Amino acid sequence: MRTTVRPEWHEQLALVVQRFIQTKGQIDLGKWSQAVDLTSHRTGFLICNDLALAARFIQMEPATVGGLSAKDKIKELVLYSISEEYFDLRQHLGITIG
Repeated sequence: MRTTVRPEWHEQLALVVQRFIQTKGQIDLGKWSQAVDLTSHRTGFLICNDLALAARFIQMEPATVGGLSAKDKIKELVLYSISEEYFDLRQHLGITIG
């Protein structure tokens, strides 16, 4: 990892891991998995720039035990699609309209 990650990122990661270990943090794998899922939906939407298409792909995903329903995942994506975070990211990537 040291050969592919910039030194300042490696240092920051080491600090976060150290802080986590010191606080005896608990890992909630369900919550983490859900966050990864929602992040992948946001990424797909950002790339395709088509909310209806992204929603269709979400509906085609197999349901997971204890996970969000397709309806809830789409709701989260719609909320993201109107968020300041989304528009800031589009501007940062140079894909804004206007």
